[in-house]
Amino acid sequence: MLPNPIVSRPLLNRRLRIKSSLSKPRSLISGVILLWIGTGRPSELVYADIGSDNQPKLQIDNNIFDNTATFWGTIGAVPPNFKELLESCPIFDNQIEPLQVALELIWKLCKVSFVNEGLATSSERTGGLRKVKKLQFTIVMDIINEILIDNGTGSYKPEVFEMLVNWLDEKSHSGMYEKKLMRVLLGFTEDTHFAIKEETGQLIEFQQEGVYQSLLISDEVELGADEKMGPLRIFNSILDAGLHPYLELSSGTVVKRGSSAEFDTYQKRVSHFLDIVERPQSISIVTTPSDDQEADDSLISKAFNPQDTILPRNWIIYGAPGTGKSHYLNDKCQELQAKEIIRVTFYSDYTYGQFVGGYRPAPLYEPGATTLYLGRDSSEELRPGKPIIEYRFVPGPLLNILERAVNDKSGGRYLLIIEELNRADAPAVFGDIFQLLDRNSDGESKYPVRLSSEATEYLVAKGLGKSIVIPSNLYIWATLNNADQGVVPLDTAFKRRWSFSYMGLNENESQLDGIKIQTEFLSKTGDKLELDWNTLRKKINAKLSGLNIHEDMHIGPFFLSGSELSDDSAFKYKLLSYIRDDILRHRADEFFTLPRSTLSALLEDYSEGKNIFRFDLD
Repeated sequence: MLPNPIVSRPLLNRRLRIKSSLSKPRSLISGVILLWIGTGRPSELVYADIGSDNQPKLQIDNNIFDNTATFWGTIGAVPPNFKELLESCPIFDNQIEPLQVALELIWKLCKVSFVNEGLATSSERTGGLRKVKKLQFTIVMDIINEILIDNGTGSYKPEVFEMLVNWLDEKSHSGMYEKKLMRVLLGFTEDTHFAIKEETGQLIEFQQEGVYQSLLISDEVELGADEKMGPLRIFNSILDAGLHPYLELSSGTVVKRGSSAEFDTYQKRVSHFLDIVERPQSISIVTTPSDDQEADDSLISKAFNPQDTILPRNWIIYGAPGTGKSHYLNDKCQELQAKEIIRVTFYSDYTYGQFVGGYRPAPLYEPGATTLYLGRDSSEELRPGKPIIEYRFVPGPLLNILERAVNDKSGGRYLLIIEELNRADAPAVFGDIFQLLDRNSDGESKYPVRLSSEATEYLVAKGLGKSIVIPSNLYIWATLNNADQGVVPLDTAFKRRWSFSYMGLNENESQLDGIKIQTEFLSKTGDKLELDWNTLRKKINAKLSGLNIHEDMHIGPFFLSGSELSDDSAFKYKLLSYIRDDILRHRADEFFTLPRSTLSALLEDYSEGKNIFRFDLD
């Protein structure tokens, strides 16, 4: 029997904006561990008395308590108020949502759900009544068990029980086991996502790595002035309770705790860890050709991502020419693992009707009215007869991919890529869809839009309803280059609805380290110069900066492709032409040595080995 295929799991709900609090993080961790070990380390556990369902506070099931107390009574002295302490654990009186955030998203100890599977997670938000829940434990519990159990005897030492009882009462314990438990728990929190709002209202997602990196250059880190929500709210409780080995709160801000040297090495290990766990996972099966087929280098890949992505929904990538924007975007497409990608290119005459949809002529033919026609080359071709022309609403790429995203109940991701966003009048092309770019924290449009009557008829026919929103599983990414001629500036209202990533002028230049161009320039000894590409373009950019030419028009490392760097043809006819005609059309004399130089004159001097630039080449 062969293994079952990989399970396709739903996207993770990161619950970044829920407002529920967790006041006793030590008690929560301890209560879960005590019950799990005390009941024989089960895979799942219904821990509360069903008679306490729909009461202000749940009560522990008597059998569960008896088993737990009996087991731990063989390890150490069970306190007389042990039952009271266990029922002070947040799993008995907190709403389910902060329990899910803490136990699932932060520590990954167990899944938390209602025994009544028909209840929504919001069922406990009003009325103050609690529902009976079950815990479905993960392998993190096994790892915790390994640090608590004595490997020599296979049992637990009394100080382990003493530490857990202290935590149950929300007290610290200075022993070795507390330090071990804190460090192990910390490792499982590092891929948790948090969110704060900037002063501009922009939501920033970050991980503890972001806090560590900020503390490398600053003594303290703010966690935002707004009300803390979701995992950030519980992270704040963890810091306040002193459960973080490397961070603590001081007057409301986060500061380092303990040795700086140890902190520095730890944060590097975190980054290496996230390099592994924060990327989509994939399985590649190499195709094996049959005897009558030639070998193929291609891979058949099936990819899945068990976690939600932190990639922006509305995203513009911009920078100078040759900075690798398209390459970067392609890498991010691989990371997103979208089910479908539609790519469009904006140009000066591109319209709303083409992008969103509009009325267009559509031919209809009588069934069976096929006619044989004779072409100019005397070939005979069948045609469906004389058409009847009618007009109907034809969706553009935006509505096409929006329809697929909305109808995909599995939550698969869809991506619309817009190349050269600012070559068209982008706000006009988006039209009334522009309002849909305002998204909430879950990634869905805040405000629905109702389109024209023709578009509405089409949407209703497709089962989308009369009003539409951009769903959270639809991503819209775009590229632009401010240096291109003929572009249309984006207005502020349009821009503030996007996240921006700027590709720095020298970003990823190391990929071209050691690449040289064999040029016609002559050295002092009369030999042709072989120039390092990165060194040459930096000299070009330095000269352009001296002429107050904006960085958007400078030369990125990938302005010339790898094949173009193999000889000087592209250097002559592409790079020099760009500098002479696009950047310095009326100021060429300030950059080139030849007065009033035409491109032809420049190329002629270059072919004779002369240095045509106003800077030294070697």
